[in-house]
Amino acid sequence: MVHPKRLLFFLSFVWACGTDPEDKEPTDSSEPDSGTEDTDSEGLPAPEGDPATVPLEGACPMASDLGGFVVEIDLDYSIVDGSVLDAVVPTSVLTEEAAVGDCQLLRRENPFCDPVCESGFTCSLEGECVPFPSEQNLGNVTVAGLVADVIMEPREPGARYYDTTLPHTAVDPGTLVELRTAPDGVLGELVLHGVGPEPLESLDEELVVVAGRPLSVSWTPAAADVRTHVEFFLNIDQHGSSPLRISCLFPDTGSGEVDAALIQGLVAGGVTGFPSARLRRQTVDHALTDDGCMDFGVASPRFVGVQVDGFTPCTDDDDCPDGQTCNRALEICE
Repeated sequence: MVHPKRLLFFLSFVWACGTDPEDKEPTDSSEPDSGTEDTDSEGLPAPEGDPATVPLEGACPMASDLGGFVVEIDLDYSIVDGSVLDAVVPTSVLTEEAAVGDCQLLRRENPFCDPVCESGFTCSLEGECVPFPSEQNLGNVTVAGLVADVIMEPREPGARYYDTTLPHTAVDPGTLVELRTAPDGVLGELVLHGVGPEPLESLDEELVVVAGRPLSVSWTPAAADVRTHVEFFLNIDQHGSSPLRISCLFPDTGSGEVDAALIQGLVAGGVTGFPSARLRRQTVDHALTDDGCMDFGVASPRFVGVQVDGFTPCTDDDDCPDGQTCNRALEICE
C-alpha cells in the first residue's frame, strides 16, 4: 500500500526536471476557478505537424532549467500545471554522484549562508544570498490537441498556471499536443509540442531495495512506434540534509534496471522516512529563453510501493518491530 506520506512528497511535484517541491515558493491555489478562460466557438487552431516526426528536444538541463508545464494524466484525473521562473533555483541543480546505463545517482546540495538569508532571498551554491527566483507572466498560455482546449491566465500571487477541470482522460494516445505562450508575455511566443502517452501500468506491486543488488522495474510497454520514454524516480532518504536519489530515463520497452552500485550508494547515503518511487511515461520538449530553458511534458505517472530491506518507516512505536522504537523526527525504526 502507498503510505500517505509518499503521496505528500509528490503532490506538488512540478515538471522542471529534478526540481523538488520545497524549492518552490508557496502559491495560493484556494481560488475556486480553474484559471481556464472560455474559448471562442471555433476553439484553438489544431496543432500542425505529425506526432511521429515533430521535433521533441527533451528536458531542460538542470543548470538552465527555469521550469515549465506538464499535462499529466493520472489514474483518476487530468491536469495542466506549470510556471516559468526568471532564474534557476540553486538547490534544483543536483550533483551527479555516479551514473550507470540509463540511471544517475544524484545528490541535492544544502548550501549554507551566514547570516541566514532574508525573506525573498535564497542561499546560492556558492554560499551567497541571492533573490529567490520569481514566476514570470507569460500572458495567456494555451494548450491545443487535448480533448478540450485550455487557455490559462497567470494566477496571483506570482504567475502560476493551472487547469484542474479537464475531462479525464485529457488526451488520446498518439495525439499531437501543442503549448503556446503569448506574444505579449515576458518570453514572447514560444511553441512546444508533446504526444499523448498510452496509460502506464506498473507490473510491480512493490519494489524491494536491497543494498548492493540491482533493482529491476517493469511496466506494460507502449506500442513500438510511439515516442515516449519512462522516467523512474526513487528516494529513500526523505529527511536527510543532503539526500540522494536515483533518476533514470528508460526506453519504453517494458523494463529497466538500476545498477547494483547505484543502489549500494543510495542506501549507504541514508534511509529515513517513507520511501517513494514513481514511473512516468512521457514525451518532453523544450525551448531556450534569454535566461535559460523551459520545457513541456505530456505524461502518464504512476506511484509504486517501495520497501528498503532492513529498514522500517514509522510514525509511532506501534509501527516498529519488537525491540525497536520510532525516531519520529526521521520516521524510521531504530
